[in-house]
Amino acid sequence: MKLTNQQIEYIKNYITRCDTMYYEVYLEILDHIILSVEAILEKEETISFENAVVMAKEEAFGKIGFKGMMTEKVKAINRKNRKSFNLQIKSYFDFPKSMIAITVFVIYFLLLSVLDKPRIFHTITLVAILVVGLLQLLPFRKLIKKEGLFILRTQSIFLYFNLLMIGMHINNAMAIIGKDVIDFHNVFIKIFMAIIFTSTLMTYFIFMKMRKTTLLELNQQIFA
Repeated sequence: MKLTNQQIEYIKNYITRCDTMYYEVYLEILDHIILSVEAILEKEETISFENAVVMAKEEAFGKIGFKGMMTEKVKAINRKNRKSFNLQIKSYFDFPKSMIAITVFVIYFLLLSVLDKPRIFHTITLVAILVVGLLQLLPFRKLIKKEGLFILRTQSIFLYFNLLMIGMHINNAMAIIGKDVIDFHNVFIKIFMAIIFTSTLMTYFIFMKMRKTTLLELNQQIFA
């Protein structure tokens, strides 16, 4: 039997009361519970609607409730993002992206070699990448929550933005710990800084591609 709008609203409230944090998980649970409750009410005519909801939950998710499904959904999205990220990294070891990365490395190293203050220039370039990356997150400000629940894919893209911070953290550590002992005009230090910059720039382009895909998915599937 088909549920009424009032009954569906009851199920929605029931799910949100059960520590469901993410909207994507909420949608999957909602669809599953509605179908299960309809089947239970069709089969057992004497059961109350409220008990049918509890039964549907326990049959599908056990005594622990929705936490297991929420954990699996988080793991699934993280696996998908890691796979996409790893494929993007591997692409930079193939032609022609590998040549682009090498060219960026060489040009940056040469720039560091002719500058009087390579560390300051290095810091400015890393900050510039971070600022541009941060600006790319602005459209996600309105995509953080829906109906009071967090959007898991939005949180994931914020986590991948943190990868851009790695280069800056290394740079800060070099500046603080090695302020008096590191010669920033040393050729090996310049090579290291060129590697950090190239890696950060590659990470930025990968982040931008994942950002574009995530933004498209959110606008089509959740915020349409």
